[in-house]
Amino acid sequence: MGKTRRLIFAASLVAVFMLSLAGAAFAVTLTAYSVYPETNYQAQGLLVLAEKIEEYTKGEVVLNVELAGSLGFQGPDLLRAVRDGSVHIAEIVSTGVAGDETIFGIRSLPFMIDDWDSARDFDVMAKKYYDEAAKEWGQKILYIAPWPFAGLWTQKEINSIADMKGLKTRTFDRNGALIMTAVGATPLAMPFSECYTSLATGVIDSIITSGTTVRDGKLWEVLKYYYPIKMEITTSMININLKAFEKLTPSQQEAIMKASEEVEDYLWQKARQEEEGNLKICEEHGCKMMEVDLGIQEELKKLGEKVSREWIDKNPKAKPLYEEFWNKYN
Repeated sequence: MGKTRRLIFAASLVAVFMLSLAGAAFAVTLTAYSVYPETNYQAQGLLVLAEKIEEYTKGEVVLNVELAGSLGFQGPDLLRAVRDGSVHIAEIVSTGVAGDETIFGIRSLPFMIDDWDSARDFDVMAKKYYDEAAKEWGQKILYIAPWPFAGLWTQKEINSIADMKGLKTRTFDRNGALIMTAVGATPLAMPFSECYTSLATGVIDSIITSGTTVRDGKLWEVLKYYYPIKMEITTSMININLKAFEKLTPSQQEAIMKASEEVEDYLWQKARQEEEGNLKICEEHGCKMMEVDLGIQEELKKLGEKVSREWIDKNPKAKPLYEEFWNKYN
């Protein structure tokens, strides 16, 4: 190779190197946030999303993933946090922000969904309604992923509806609270981070949640029984600030949506595995897996239908979605 050609080749290598540095320097960094720890599969979904986005954008878009509530925002804060740009992307439990946006509370209607196939079908129906609401809040939904079914975890054995009277139960939404009030229990709202101490000190003696959160918080140390009443199956929305999304190039937006679709499919499969796996872990640590008496379940469902009708009457914005789902499955 002649001297001139060597110089040209060397200059080309320097140019490529400088361009790569420039690309790295001008990469868009977005903060993605979850209140849950890395052991939680929803949080793991954000990490997978970050990997895929960086790969598909060739490093042009990078997610800085903050987990375990490291930024101080609690679940109910997150719709506003994304809107205000305090975080660019957040994993938001949909029912947890129903106080800010009614339509997201429809997933909390008790005993409306009792199997995985209808749960996925519901989210397909809900997407257009959710997208419209998210846009009003200045954000875009990247994907929706389910939590396992919420059951009742207690420190005492429950053999009848009467046995539920007097329970002090942590519930994570208003409709769950209404059900517990109807059976004579006292519902209490509190952040997940306070549940262990509250159970240990007697502030509460039961909780409505999935096996995932019981495992995450090692709540098997302060709980004894699990009743799979399938009160509800909630979801997490992963939302991005709309202004931040629209500043990206079309190819970057396309890459993010491709990654989001893949992570959504991954998490739907993961949720079903989680339900079985986490219940087994809780059982291995001393929680007894109980069967639900049919009489109890029927009474709870009747209460659930009453709560659902009253909720829909008060929230007409959600009525078209509810009727679309109800007409298909009833």
